[in-house]
Amino acid sequence: MRVKESALSVVDGELYFESKLYSGVVYSIVDDMVVNVYFVRDGRREGFHDDDLNIYDYDLAIDISTYDDIDEEPFYYKGNLFTGVAYDFDGDFCVGAQSFEDGYILTTVSWFKSGNIGYYESFHHGVSEFSTWSIDGKRCSYKLFIDAFRLESDFDENNKIKRLSMFGGNYKTISKCYDKFKFLIIEDFENMPLSENLYLSGDGIDMDIIESVINSSEFINVKKVTLSNTKLSDTDKLKLNQLIECVIDV
Repeated sequence: MRVKESALSVVDGELYFESKLYSGVVYSIVDDMVVNVYFVRDGRREGFHDDDLNIYDYDLAIDISTYDDIDEEPFYYKGNLFTGVAYDFDGDFCVGAQSFEDGYILTTVSWFKSGNIGYYESFHHGVSEFSTWSIDGKRCSYKLFIDAFRLESDFDENNKIKRLSMFGGNYKTISKCYDKFKFLIIEDFENMPLSENLYLSGDGIDMDIIESVINSSEFINVKKVTLSNTKLSDTDKLKLNQLIECVIDV
């Protein structure tokens, strides 16, 4: 969970939330300033927590729950363009946060009241990333945009890729940018988690990618591959079809 420090009680030096020994993230707030973010395990404080936002890169963190114009950019705080992290609370629960630079949003994160992440969106260094999760912590989707390249993927209930679409180039051509990504969904194609029914589409899907998929340790679990608007030649498609049931949409 993620709760305000004011919602916790101290009993014999241990922290409790709603009469239960607390484990989770805690936000210490003074007026509208978030002055500290730390983690508690089994009632005991362990240390700082960065909330996936690298908050310690910023000098200012605020509670924006009472602001109505937070989504209007540029955002001003006390008359100045805001650079820092803005947290959103629903009662005692922290349900979201945004990082700003000169009044403009760089990163948006939302959390379920359980504390699990539900949504992530960022615009950093020419890289845009979007991801969603289910309430039980399983990733549902991921999108990546960098220059003309676009990757989109969906995941099944077992956290395995069921749809992979790539446009504007081969994913391996942007490997030099890996250090700019928040999430390396596909760093190693040969260890990529694959669903039983795999959908591949886009001009970024070429034989180089297909061979990596075939060599994946999880390819043995794939029962059907559907191809749509890929860069594969008829010969490539025939080769793939000899290995597994292959459906050609377009």
